[in-house]
Amino acid sequence: MTVAPICAGMSSVYDGKVTALIVAGTSSAALDPLAERAGVSDRYLVPVDGMPMIERLVMNAAMSPRIGAIRIAAREADEIAAIPSIAKLVDKGRLAFTSEAFDMVDSMSAGADGASYPILITTADNCLWLPRDFTEFADKAIASKAAAASAIARKEDVIAVDPVRQARSYEFSEGRYSSCNTYWIADACALSVAQITCSGGEFAKDTTRISEASRRDGFELVPIEMEHGYCAIAVNDEHSLHVTQKLLMKRLATA
Repeated sequence: MTVAPICAGMSSVYDGKVTALIVAGTSSAALDPLAERAGVSDRYLVPVDGMPMIERLVMNAAMSPRIGAIRIAAREADEIAAIPSIAKLVDKGRLAFTSEAFDMVDSMSAGADGASYPILITTADNCLWLPRDFTEFADKAIASKAAAASAIARKEDVIAVDPVRQARSYEFSEGRYSSCNTYWIADACALSVAQITCSGGEFAKDTTRISEASRRDGFELVPIEMEHGYCAIAVNDEHSLHVTQKLLMKRLATA
């Protein structure tokens, strides 16, 4: 494993807390079908089991003992900020919104500007992530000592919770895995690795290009295997919304 040195000028003090950067934006100006059907302005405001998905993700992240400051990169910042539970986090100084960004790369750059590292980057549609999942990923990333890491789930674990849809997966020496759209950046030097993964508006679009660019920049994007397959399910259409709501009830019942 290649681990790059900490960037010059960064503080070496680490209190065990991680900054969570939640990306809630889209590169398309068209109204998302889920948002249109729910009567809201943005997909990340669509209710999931009675709660806007952005609120659900923020609250679960906030309850993880590993998560400190929270940043949201969103176009609909005013509407999200008006959600009472999120407004409370803003008032407490724990949550802040970054400047509007057109795509994922710009959102990550704006969200990371001035933030304390390490940074955990995820998307607002990962509604099945509970506090323990954020803690699991952060703990494993810290233990790996990786400069940059990516959360993945075994393909068979994803199919086990969503047998109807065959999740896109990538070949590793240990088997096939699906992306969980969640990343770890240990310092500012490694931010370019995460930016490469989401070029074109999608995470993990071209693993070969990611690996080549990572090696070129002196980093290795370390895969972090999550315990459960539902960590790879994001709400982006009617099917995934239905599956998420069904699985969420089971998760909450056993949490």
